[in-house]
Amino acid sequence: MRVESLNEVKTEDGLCFQYCKWHWDDREPTYGYRFIWRKSGSGKLLPTRGQAYIPDGATMLDLISRAVREGWFQ
Repeated sequence: MRVESLNEVKTEDGLCFQYCKWHWDDREPTYGYRFIWRKSGSGKLLPTRGQAYIPDGATMLDLISRAVREGWFQ
């Protein structure tokens, strides 16, 4: 399986909200959303952090609002 990020918004500390395409090994691709962290400085994704901790509702709503304004969250 491979995940392809199609759109992204992020906070200053590296928490990202992404619209992605999941390329499965055994079936057709699917689309969806995820929260994931990027390392400050290098910008590399940190999938090893697992499920992204969202510190509060305001941060989550801010990221989603920005994605709506950019036109890719529906």
